[in-house]
Amino acid sequence: MYTESEGIKPGENYQIWKTPKLTPENFFHLTQAQQLKYLVTCGQLAASSHNTQPWGIKIEPETNSFSIFLDKERVLPASDIDGRQACISIGCLITNMSIATRYFGFTPKIDITEINPKSVKPKNTSQKFIPVANFYLLAEASADNVDRAQFEAIFTRRMNRGKYTGDFLMNRDLNLDLSQICTNNQVSLHTFSREDMRGRGAIRLIAEFQAQADNYVVNNQGFSDELGRWFFPNDTKSPLGMPGDTFGLQNEAAQRFAQGLLKEVELTATEKAGLAVASKAGIESASVIGGITASKDQPFYWIKAGMALQDIALTLEKNGLAMAVHAGLAEVSFVSRPLGLLLGTKEKLVTLFRTGKAEETRPHSPRLPIEKVVL
Repeated sequence: MYTESEGIKPGENYQIWKTPKLTPENFFHLTQAQQLKYLVTCGQLAASSHNTQPWGIKIEPETNSFSIFLDKERVLPASDIDGRQACISIGCLITNMSIATRYFGFTPKIDITEINPKSVKPKNTSQKFIPVANFYLLAEASADNVDRAQFEAIFTRRMNRGKYTGDFLMNRDLNLDLSQICTNNQVSLHTFSREDMRGRGAIRLIAEFQAQADNYVVNNQGFSDELGRWFFPNDTKSPLGMPGDTFGLQNEAAQRFAQGLLKEVELTATEKAGLAVASKAGIESASVIGGITASKDQPFYWIKAGMALQDIALTLEKNGLAMAVHAGLAEVSFVSRPLGLLLGTKEKLVTLFRTGKAEETRPHSPRLPIEKVVL
């Protein structure tokens, strides 16, 4: 199995999670090539939609920088028709690299490319790699210091789609920190807490929306086929995708569900409903639901939303809190529109997450080796 405290399963597709957590002194003694590769490794541990890891990175040693690309082959054509969630994933990668860079005493300079929205759509396949950002390491020390706990959270963070205990109460300082993270990234955070009656009502309604979205997914051929291509048995050797145990499934159930999504076996009505029931219960158990919105529904803001989302995930992790992302609620139109009204904003909802104290540990997701990421 895996070590409960670390959540790292055996196999080559999980080895990257065992990367040593260097100190600034350790990092200083690496060669430039080793330093740049290490920062890519930190980026590779970021969250991504369906664990697609839709990025490629070119290391530019002569300028002490990276060129970051969106890999169009890993943009989901059914559930991410605009490439929004893939761009958010790129933002998550950038934040991991940025936090590590600052921890080691450098200042990151990030230039997001002017991106044609059509170029990131999955149907537009004329170009495999789309340039989306340039990331520079400036020699001067960062004015925005990163503490050890925030850096270590890069290696311990994982998606926990299980139920939460519901007994965590968001304190004012943490809430302000999360809001400031979004403000710093030019997006907005809207939260609902189970502490108050309005928040509890909103959480129940969002849970119902999630159940409707999940029922739609498993009964829609295109969505179901796509999910089936990224959903794997627990003992998968794939470095991509979502093993069933990250959803709390035992191996036999995970195997059957994966086959059912691909129509290799016929799932029962109860089995089909199981995904929706579990997701709904997960949201209902959350202490806080957070929605990130953007003033413009464009790739620049999607990447900035991803940068904020990953920073929030790391902040929650270092505070002992679990997190799960429910991106589908931003992508299924019959759900995202009423959710915007519930949030009380005219801005575009680009992603939604829940947080709280987890009832149980879930394992890390697999990862591509660095050699498959560096271009």
